[in-house]
Amino acid sequence: MAGIDSTVIVHSLNVSPSFSPIRQKKRVFTPERDRAIAEEVRKLKETDFIREVYYPNWLANVVMVKKTNGKWRMGIEVNLEKVKTIMEVSPPRTVKEVQSLTGKIAALNSPSMPGEELFMYLVVSSAAISAALIREEGKVQKPVYFISRALRGVEERYPQMEKLAFAFVTAARKLKPYFQAHTINVLTDKPLGRAMSSPEAAGQMALWAIELSEFDIRYQPRAVVKGQVLVNFVAEFTATKDQGAEETPIWRVHTDESSNKHAGGVGIVLHTPEGDKIECMIRLDFPTTNNEAEYEALVAGLDLTIAARAKSVVIYSDSQVVISQVNEGYYCKNERMKRYLKEVKDRTNNLQIKVIQIPREENQEANRLAKAALAEPMIIPK
Repeated sequence: MAGIDSTVIVHSLNVSPSFSPIRQKKRVFTPERDRAIAEEVRKLKETDFIREVYYPNWLANVVMVKKTNGKWRMGIEVNLEKVKTIMEVSPPRTVKEVQSLTGKIAALNSPSMPGEELFMYLVVSSAAISAALIREEGKVQKPVYFISRALRGVEERYPQMEKLAFAFVTAARKLKPYFQAHTINVLTDKPLGRAMSSPEAAGQMALWAIELSEFDIRYQPRAVVKGQVLVNFVAEFTATKDQGAEETPIWRVHTDESSNKHAGGVGIVLHTPEGDKIECMIRLDFPTTNNEAEYEALVAGLDLTIAARAKSVVIYSDSQVVISQVNEGYYCKNERMKRYLKEVKDRTNNLQIKVIQIPREENQEANRLAKAALAEPMIIPK
């Protein structure tokens, strides 16, 4: 295209030079499509966007897509006005303008070369994740692709290490062709590689580690480079709330119970803001109902977070009754349950706390610990 450098408008595919082009079987189009193809080719030739080249064999068919206005689109349609808009874009002034710029930057990538190693920088904030895929040409770093995504719902409550892993797996899904064709060097100042490969990794981290295992990934210490500055910029301005406020470290606690007519067991799994996991199981050597055992687990979990001097806590449990009573969705009538509820409220006065009900299948770790506590041998009086 006249006036635009080929390094901007041309996208190179990672195709091995040793493979020759594959000849498709020639397709016969309907008369309507034939006329549309002839018209599109004519317009592209007149604007010097394409030129006629003769080959001894047929190489490929064109792809025709009918648009909503009844007209036809052939292959990739280039809008000169849109290209000009990108080239003349002014500096962004609002969050939406920065998000728009992120998408435009992604189109202005530097094509990767077959077999070369690529580098990825990751950044997370309280409300967004960003990643930059970089290639090195000499001592110059050139962007291949940028991605940025706002966190939604429970994603905002992920601990820092889990957010970082989520940013990486999101980038791997978005840029899968690059991950399949290249060795990816992840440059980060956090122990992401150790967290992903740990035998104790569980839940989402374990699933993400399995998903990423098909790629050739190396983890390296991060240096201060221009690529990191760019991805920091995108992450900072994609965040839609809590800007300028220091993020309070969040502790996540899963609790569950297992009980019979003689005793009970509770399981507690704590996830620290740094990504560490602490497991605890407690045996209750007295008869207890299911709901009472759920409260025992909740109280024990709160005691552990208070002992760790946590300020912000998210509690996860699969007990609808207990969660609803704590969140004041259910009225607590039973006197014994009221005392349990008071114990919980007394412990949460100085905490930023959320109590969330989750499906039983998402609480398997805590359930396993509760069953193990209950299974401990005990002597039953005759």
